[in-house]
Amino acid sequence: SIPIKSPLYRFAHNNGVESLSWIMEGQLLAVGCQKRHLQLYDLRMSGTNAAPISVFAHTDAISGIVPDVCCPTKTVFATFGRNPGEPVKIWDARMIKDSTLGEIRVPGGGISTVAWSNERPGELAIAVGDSIRTFYTRAPGSRALPVNVSYVGNGDKDLNLQCLAFQPTSERPTTTTKEQVGFYSHRILAVTSQGEVNVIPESQVAPIAISKRDGRIAYGFGDTVWVGKTTEGPSAMEGDLAFANEDVSSRMMRRATCLHDVRYSTDAKNNVMKLEEEKEQLFVQRRAQLSQERLQISDEDFTETLRNLEQVLNSWR
Repeated sequence: SIPIKSPLYRFAHNNGVESLSWIMEGQLLAVGCQKRHLQLYDLRMSGTNAAPISVFAHTDAISGIVPDVCCPTKTVFATFGRNPGEPVKIWDARMIKDSTLGEIRVPGGGISTVAWSNERPGELAIAVGDSIRTFYTRAPGSRALPVNVSYVGNGDKDLNLQCLAFQPTSERPTTTTKEQVGFYSHRILAVTSQGEVNVIPESQVAPIAISKRDGRIAYGFGDTVWVGKTTEGPSAMEGDLAFANEDVSSRMMRRATCLHDVRYSTDAKNNVMKLEEEKEQLFVQRRAQLSQERLQISDEDFTETLRNLEQVLNSWR
């Protein structure tokens, strides 16, 4: 038989409990009531009859209490109710009697769940209906700034999100030199009312651009940009990463001033014609050098250049 032990703490409560959460790594217990109030119990105080700190939080039941895992002091948390128009409120347990740190009002129906990012400090995702709206809560002032909006499903009005979770940090790939947050897009796991688990990427688009100077491709995804090598064809990607907070003007200027006479464009037919002309000129120059016995490039370099031209030509064909 399982032994029955006495509880470590007993707290009196006048209303039904709607939600619970540990704050400050278990030092505080936050209790959401079914009737508007939020209560904090300090477990560091001696005795079990210490009166809690109680504040009016929402117009009805407090449906969720979610601590900010990236907060250095572990004192910041968010609360929400499911009534339409009810805001998400952000609190600091050290000054909960004074005021909130901020409120976020989201258009649409009632809020079903919220989640803090475990990698981007101050980023909060809020689920309303079939949408996930992400906000940055640490901007100057008390107003949160919208970051992104994602949708789940195909516009089903009866679909609701029941649970959100940001992608765990340990499962994110890293490089051998620098940790690339943007190398793999930020993702959110969302559980729907239909019992489905959806993986929602933050970046919904992956822009691509073709250089008119040399035909190489620049490809962006998340916070990372890849630039293709001309020696491996314009569709190749090299490990040349540009970060969102990096000044790449000098790098781009250096590339723009390179001595390139190849006039590629986004017109594939025109590129094929230019490449065939360049290939013919290469053979003419090689025959002239052989006849004059004045080889400016070795056989290996000539073969490599010809192979590269063929690869680029095949990619455009």
